[in-house]
Amino acid sequence: DIVKIQEVLGGHMCVTGDVPPAILELGTPEDNYNYARKLIELFGKSGFIMSSGCSVPPHAPLENIKAVIAATLEG
Repeated sequence: DIVKIQEVLGGHMCVTGDVPPAILELGTPEDNYNYARKLIELFGKSGFIMSSGCSVPPHAPLENIKAVIAATLEG
């Protein structure tokens, strides 16, 4: 639970993750963008590395990956 992780570790450790592979592969670019924005809002601009929750699925549409990158760069 990424929210619990932020509550416990926020300010003490850097956290990485947590875009679910299922959203990367099956979601829309908007779904991916919005999920990434929520992570940025939760963690702020420090102490967090945007990443997939696991390996990026090989069939994830490039548009979805670009949406996560765009949300992160706007962070």
